[in-house]
Order: sequence, then structure tokens, then C-alpha cells
Amino acid sequence: MTSTPKTILVLCHRIPFPADKGDKIRNYYLIKSLASHFKVILGCFIDQPYDQMYQDQLPTLADSVYCRSLFIRKRAWNACHALFIGTSITERFYSDAKMADWAAEQSAHADAILVASSAMAQYVPAQHRSKAVLDFVDYDSQKWRHYASQTDNALKAWIYRREARKLQQYEKLLVAEFKAACLVSNSEAQQFEADLPSALHHKIVALPNGIDVDYFNPQLFEMPIEAGLIVFTGEMNYQPNIDAVIWFAQRVLPHIQSQNKVRFCIVGRHPSAEVLALRNDYIEVTGRVEDVRPYLARAQLVVAPMQLARGIKNKVLEAMAMAKPIVATQAALFGLETAAQTDAIAIADTPELFADACLKTLAANEHAWASRDVVAQHFCWQASANTLISLLINANDGPNA
Repeated sequence: MTSTPKTILVLCHRIPFPADKGDKIRNYYLIKSLASHFKVILGCFIDQPYDQMYQDQLPTLADSVYCRSLFIRKRAWNACHALFIGTSITERFYSDAKMADWAAEQSAHADAILVASSAMAQYVPAQHRSKAVLDFVDYDSQKWRHYASQTDNALKAWIYRREARKLQQYEKLLVAEFKAACLVSNSEAQQFEADLPSALHHKIVALPNGIDVDYFNPQLFEMPIEAGLIVFTGEMNYQPNIDAVIWFAQRVLPHIQSQNKVRFCIVGRHPSAEVLALRNDYIEVTGRVEDVRPYLARAQLVVAPMQLARGIKNKVLEAMAMAKPIVATQAALFGLETAAQTDAIAIADTPELFADACLKTLAANEHAWASRDVVAQHFCWQASANTLISLLINANDGPNA
């Protein structure tokens, strides 16, 4: 007689389909793996009108789905409310009364709960948090602290410092109340753990990102490499990505252009005004594309010139899986120490050294098959899913299960 699978409630701040963005990729693959062990009840928001078209796809991922639209005006109001009542913006940004009612009812009946991001932790009532695992992914309070140190705008600096302080307090509270808390890399987990009381250290778990090497496979694309094509991929209204391409376009690319006529292609949806302003005869900004793989397939070089990076960069793993040579900053490889050991990734942090590394890599004109082997061996979604399943399978037995 087959036993009934346990029920897991999964709460995501963004619809986990399609798997085309950092958090959506992570949640998609983890939920897909969980579905083979649990009955999955999914609650999520649609925070972009464009994503409404994908709502009908969710039943292929979960047994039951509750989806709420929460667009920018409501989220902006929530942020203002957070400033007024004294909480972090993160705590209030995705607040919604109907989601709260639904999640409270589901929490009472679920055998285990997975919360994807601290923004969704509000939806798990206190009495059910001992059977819930919280996937922080990144140490977000430290990201806001870095933003505060980098801006010259006094108001922004104040808001960023406030968010860093309030959010760190909230993060510590959540770790104390939840069964376990996951971070995207060993490096991130160690930094987070260092700021916690020692009694909470056992709750911190590293849960690395993975890559689907069957999907990101250069052999699926029979197209020539375009000489001199340099590609960057990412969500282009995300500040670390904006800072990265501006730094590269303004401080690195002129050095490269003086010796090698190249083309820089910025691939990703929602390009900000600053990114759009970079466009010229040799800088292309694509906006949203249906598939980044053809751009990676044609690229002679992929760059990851991140000035700030928390957690594992999917853009790096995707380029490695596509056997592309990469030039990256140290920040872009945070949490990817194993991957960084391959000769196919050049590391440079100053504009001059970054430009030199790009020129050297372009001149070599080689595939990076060793990088593909590294990600296939060390960055597998199933390994992280197995860790998560072991945390959740007995979650309802209590906080020490």
C-alpha cells in the first residue's frame, strides 16, 4: 500500500515560472525536485504584468496553486508604510491581506513549509515556524549596507542604512524562529553565521545554486561564434547589474576598443534609463529576450564585471555550461570558489587589468570545455534539492527534528 505523500507549502514572492531570472530559476528547480517527494501547495505573487501569461503553467509545477497580483503601486505603498511603522521595507514590501489569510490556513495543515525569501516569512504564523525552512538565498542586509556606502545621495544613503539595520534585526529574529535558514553558498553562510549568536549556528545551511547542463548546452546551437562579441546577461533594472555594465562600458571598453574593435551586447529585460543610455554603434541593449542561449552561443567572451555581488551568480554558471571563456571580478565569483579554479575564468578588478584580460582571452579564441565539466560536477540542482528534502521530510516533528 502506497503511503500518502506529505504536504509542503511553498511561498514565493515571485511566480517561479519561467525560469529566466535568479530567484525564479532557483525556486523552479527546487520546487520541481520537491514535487517528487511531496504534495506541493504553492503560494506566490505576480509582480510584473508580463508574467500573468504564465499563471496557467503553474499546475505543471505544483499540485495546488494560489496566485496573487501585486504590482508596483501597491508595493510602493507597502514600502512607505514600512517607513511609517518602523519596520524594514523588506518585511512589508510584499504584504497582502488575502495572501496572509490563505497562507495561515495552509500553514496549519501543511506537514512542512518552505519560504523562498525573507519577504515571505511574514506569512507563516509564529506557531508554525518550527516546521518551516527559510531560504534567505543572499545575506540581504549586507547588500543594503554596501549600497549605502556607495551612493552620494544623502536620502538614499539614509534609507539604505536604515534598511540594512532593520533588516538585519529581522533576519536574526527569523533564524531564531524557523527550523533552518538557507544561504546560497558556503561563503554567504559563513558571513551570515558570524553575525549570529553561537546557539543559532546549527540552523544555517548552505544550499548552492545549480545549473541545467542539458538545457545550457552549446551543442544544441549550430551557429558560428561572432568574432569580437562580448556578452553580459542579467536583469537590467537590478542595481548590481546596472553598476556592472556601466563600469564595463565606461571604464573598460574604451581600453579594449583601442586595440580590438569589439561589440558589447547587454542581454536582459527591464533595462534602466542608465543602461539604455549606453547604446551606441558598438553597444547593444536587447531588453527582454525569449532565450539567452543563442546570445551566449554566439559570444566570443562573456563578462561578469560585478562591483557588488551577493550569492552565486547564475550568469556565470550559465556561461560556464555553454563552454564560454569568462572575465570576471572577484565579486562576481563570490561563492563560486570551485568554479574560479578553472583556467577558463580570468579574474581582474581594475579597469586596466580587466581590459587586458579581455584582450588576452579574445586573442586566444578558445572554447572553455573545462568550465562545462566543472559546473556539471559541482553545481547540480539535485544535490541542493536533496539537502532541502532532508530538512523538510521530518519538519513537522519539531524544531530539532
